[in-house]
Amino acid sequence: MILRNALLVSTVFASLAAVACGGTDDGSGGSGAGSSSGGSTSSSGGSTSSSGGMGSTGGGMAQGGGGMGQGGTGQGGTAQGGGGMGQGGSGMGGGGGQGGGTTMAVCGDYLVTGGETCDDGGTMAGDGCDAMCMIEPYVCQDGVVDPGEECDDMNNMTGDGCDASCMLEAGDCASAVDMNDTTVVTIVGNVTSYDGDSTGSTLIDYGMPGCGDTVTSPTVLHAYTIPATGAYNFKTVDPMMGAMDDTVMWAYFDCLTANSNELVCNDDIGGGVYYSQFEGTLEAGRTIYIAIAGYGGDAGPYRLEITQLSVCGDGTVDDGELCDDGNTMPGDGCNQFCDYELNQIEAEMNGTSMTANSMMQGYLLGSINPTNDEDWFEITMPAGMTTLTAAFFPSPTGNACNQGDTTMLGDVDSELEILESDGTTSVATDDGSLYCAQVQGTALTAGNTYYVRAAASTQFCAGCIFDYQLLLTATP
Repeated sequence: MILRNALLVSTVFASLAAVACGGTDDGSGGSGAGSSSGGSTSSSGGSTSSSGGMGSTGGGMAQGGGGMGQGGTGQGGTAQGGGGMGQGGSGMGGGGGQGGGTTMAVCGDYLVTGGETCDDGGTMAGDGCDAMCMIEPYVCQDGVVDPGEECDDMNNMTGDGCDASCMLEAGDCASAVDMNDTTVVTIVGNVTSYDGDSTGSTLIDYGMPGCGDTVTSPTVLHAYTIPATGAYNFKTVDPMMGAMDDTVMWAYFDCLTANSNELVCNDDIGGGVYYSQFEGTLEAGRTIYIAIAGYGGDAGPYRLEITQLSVCGDGTVDDGELCDDGNTMPGDGCNQFCDYELNQIEAEMNGTSMTANSMMQGYLLGSINPTNDEDWFEITMPAGMTTLTAAFFPSPTGNACNQGDTTMLGDVDSELEILESDGTTSVATDDGSLYCAQVQGTALTAGNTYYVRAAASTQFCAGCIFDYQLLLTATP
């Protein structure tokens, strides 16, 4: 789950270069010399050689070149006064070299490539992505509350609050207000609301939330099962005069005991508003438990509103989404949370517009190395899109944009430029004082190809080398 009160961007990186090389093989033709005894005249056979071809280099399948050299033949000379005839030599040239192999997917490099359906950077099973980088099925009793489960206490015992089927037994969470029950809640459009009252609740300071003051506050729990993967907003509002005007709201996935792991907590919206609010992207079928209490022991009526901000997988990029390819399958560049996946890598040589790597929207791993290296990428603007944004992010093996980097060459400053389809006309560039370069081209033409040039800052970081992650996004 991604929950936020402010924008939080978290990325993981790896650096990988893959080159498949074709082989080389030179074959030489034979040579022969004939001579005769009894005479002083001799004749040498001809000599011919031919080299095998050289295979191509690059990612993918490299075909080794083939070449066959025809050996020469030579006729021996005839000596005066008798003697034999010498036979010239002959030979065949060597065959071409064997082509290089295909670039293989590497499980554990954070890149979803080849036949992989996930890649979490490791090869440990039991964490949702197995040792072969395939998505693992949901398993009850693994300690993770998966969609369709209400709890998971890692055992098959009953009577401990979570049964053998990972469903809640009678207890605090089992008695939570069902926010999916249409006889209890009101649903208007994409907003689900519930009018409640914390007065008289026997739950006090449930779970000891990480914000606000609820030490003596009666608490009400609510359970909401996500109907469709997407972004959701949760907030308390004033339903009537005399209601609690200062609330605290916090949430859990594994709501089972007072020691459940808190996901998020909010005391005040801010700006003089003392109601509570948070939002996040949630997966369909998962249940989130929301606790609401008054601040400082307060109790009374309240209203909880849950607003579905977007639906991931409907083909429309809504608020809270970075992409939406019409499905919720991971491994295709846009994951089940409508966030871009890291599934592209830079391939040298790509130092000019003529040799630019083709790129889709999303994340790409690359490296500015050696010094004065430039990486060029080309992207075709999708239908309906007129704005292209390119942004650098750092990687753990070398910082693309942070001041004070001591792991490479001191401060590392990057540079980005967007160019027209001619590869020379600049649309926008960023080589300013901000270390993490970001550039945006507007009023572009859908269907046209544009170039992105990535480099170290010529003004502030000439000669720097670093690994990076590049994000390209196209928007209306």
